[in-house]
Amino acid sequence: MRRSAGLCYPRRRLIRLSTHYLRRHPSDLVPVLLHEMIHLVHPRHDRPFKTEAHRVGALLHARAPEGDEPSPPWRWLALCPRCGSGSPYRLRARLVCGRCRDVLGRRPRLEFHPLPGAPSTADQLEQAIAALGDRRGRRAERLRRRISRRARPSRALDAAP
Repeated sequence: MRRSAGLCYPRRRLIRLSTHYLRRHPSDLVPVLLHEMIHLVHPRHDRPFKTEAHRVGALLHARAPEGDEPSPPWRWLALCPRCGSGSPYRLRARLVCGRCRDVLGRRPRLEFHPLPGAPSTADQLEQAIAALGDRRGRRAERLRRRISRRARPSRALDAAP
């Protein structure tokens, strides 16, 4: 677990902490543990959760990656089969499109396509999307512009040679 400080599974009454994160930020152990314990009562980050987190001094968010910590590469491009919108993802998941829905209010499930080359910077992501668009015969240029506006890799990777 490298993208979060901890995870809580309220139904299983289980809390997992990231050893990777806590090795880098050992002083965050108690605030992260408090954050995850609040999730046992309030599963979402809604107003009651935030009120309780402020009251007990829990962290609301994990610290952003530092300059020497690389961001993991994007592995997947999720595309909506109806509207064609897309977003890069690091993990494959069962997601639906947030932009469009049919007459009955259902949202189409996103299709996940593997990105070639495991891009980790914005430039590499654009090249991978172009390669994927060329390979699939889709509208790569429009898709690349949409996704490049959303993707925000870590500052350290943009500064790396």
